[in-house]
Amino acid sequence: MAKKIGIPFEENNTAALKWKADEIFKTLDGIYKWLTEDTEGKKCQYIGEAIAKISITLDLDLYPDVWAYWKRVSQSPIGVETDKESQQSKAERTRVFRLIKRIESILQARMVSGAMKMKTSVPMSIFILKNQGWSDQQHLDVTTDGGKIDRDTTLNVNVINTNPNVKLDDKGNVIEDKT
Repeated sequence: MAKKIGIPFEENNTAALKWKADEIFKTLDGIYKWLTEDTEGKKCQYIGEAIAKISITLDLDLYPDVWAYWKRVSQSPIGVETDKESQQSKAERTRVFRLIKRIESILQARMVSGAMKMKTSVPMSIFILKNQGWSDQQHLDVTTDGGKIDRDTTLNVNVINTNPNVKLDDKGNVIEDKT
């Protein structure tokens, strides 16, 4: 019988309970070393690729939901119940959280750099970065070049009626409607 892989971590799913801080850190360290030391790893821009590579190398069942679980557990405050067997000390969680952030920073920097140099798909880079919390908001001053707005200005609008069945007064109000 084939082993199920890729089940999301929903409430009461205990599949993640096998992950202890030391095992998580060892796996993350393997990902970090592959990303920074291996020729193939230095080209990687997406966490899914890194997870797949380390999963094969270390013979583990890893997938993006495991990564999300590690992030959630490493960020949960001390004293908050996460999973009975995954309560880790603050130092262990901080250690895991910092390595996760270091890995994500490397991949995000590669994604941005690749998009800016047109070596990767810009739309795909935008999509991935937006899913990691980035945004592309534009803040434009469309007022008066930073000057004050005159609130007493009146805006005059001319209404042009093109419907012969409707008659309007000078202010654009409907007087008669034959439709």
